[in-house]
Amino acid sequence: MEKVITEEEIVNIAKLCKIALEEGDKEKYAQDLSRILDYIKMLAEVDTKSVAPSYQVSDNQNILADDKVEPSLSRAEVLSEAYDKDLVHIRTKGVFDD
Repeated sequence: MEKVITEEEIVNIAKLCKIALEEGDKEKYAQDLSRILDYIKMLAEVDTKSVAPSYQVSDNQNILADDKVEPSLSRAEVLSEAYDKDLVHIRTKGVFDD
């Protein structure tokens, strides 16, 4: 296996990803990423000219429902059921509130 990634590059990648590295991790990650890149390089060498592109890997077709306008509740009906409201809005607890 050829070492494709240096320890300095691992340190730079870790900084970009905001990942703290132990001193012993640099060599391990350099080896791991080098193996991954070697594997990708090996895959790139495979002749795929006779293989048709596959843009859809499952048999799912048109899985979304058609948009249909259907009768719904009026604003007054919705607001009449709301616990906390003003004239036109429903108040809810904030997502990030404690």
